[in-house]
Amino acid sequence: MAKEIIPRQKDGGKSDNTYSLTCFNKHEAINFFRKSANNLLDVNNWKNICNGIILADFKLCDELGKNVNRLAQRNDFFKIDIPVPGPVDGDGYDWVRIESISPEGDKINDTDLISISLRPASCPLNDKQLIAFFY
Repeated sequence: MAKEIIPRQKDGGKSDNTYSLTCFNKHEAINFFRKSANNLLDVNNWKNICNGIILADFKLCDELGKNVNRLAQRNDFFKIDIPVPGPVDGDGYDWVRIESISPEGDKINDTDLISISLRPASCPLNDKQLIAFFY
């Protein structure tokens, strides 16, 4: 199912990430999925969710680049602070834009899936229009 929603890479670098877990029963699986989907969309708390083991700090920003405290939505930005000097074009941060958030379901196989498609972006806080991303 994941291969169907991850678009074919045409050029540049890529990172296709998936995770699966088997639960004891349907109720446990539904609760685990809901919590996991919420965690995926709760960008501002990724560092806390990972118990601080990730070094980068992620902030969710709206279409204008202003920090927001809510779950991620299409066209939002991630402002990424990596513990090295960030790109000048990104005002010291790396930037990606959310192209899509796709909840998927398969009633026949009784499965749910959520995905976020991101693309490196220019900093929405300046007029440089140059991609500001390390990858």
